[in-house]
Amino acid sequence: MPAHELAGIVIGIHLSAFKKEIDAHPELKEMFGELYSACFQWAVSIILDFANERGKGERMTFVHEQNNYRGDASKAFAFVKANLNPRNIPVEFKFGAKADYPPLQAADVLAYEGAKFIKNPTGQLRRAWVALDPDKTRIMVRRYGPDNMGSLVATLSQYRAKLVAQGWDGSIIA
Repeated sequence: MPAHELAGIVIGIHLSAFKKEIDAHPELKEMFGELYSACFQWAVSIILDFANERGKGERMTFVHEQNNYRGDASKAFAFVKANLNPRNIPVEFKFGAKADYPPLQAADVLAYEGAKFIKNPTGQLRRAWVALDPDKTRIMVRRYGPDNMGSLVATLSQYRAKLVAQGWDGSIIA
């Protein structure tokens, strides 16, 4: 794996701390929906940011595993495509099975190892984690718990305000 240029995003959010904070911000709760949708939307927007900043505008296809989050993922992707793609990079979204899309299997490994890392970020690094990120530059990790949840909510509020200032009407794409 170290021979390939891989990149990954791992986002971990403490569920009860998030719920407590987000309940006080109904505009954010409406915008981001369920936590799964928020994390997926965040990951897709980060990837699209990279493509907009560094890419050549090539077509991109996002493949999501077939599961019970189909509606949430579709809604989140539609929002990112409509509101967070300033260069209008051609993007599409589809669902697939792991047997048909081996990168989904790699994503599962990243998710599993990422969860292990987030639970103990200062502990001994697992061999699989080191193989995924040998030079500690390939995986972006964001962890939000009770100690920094206010920071996340403040960032999300600023993000929402920026979109509104850019002309977003506040409606959620269904």
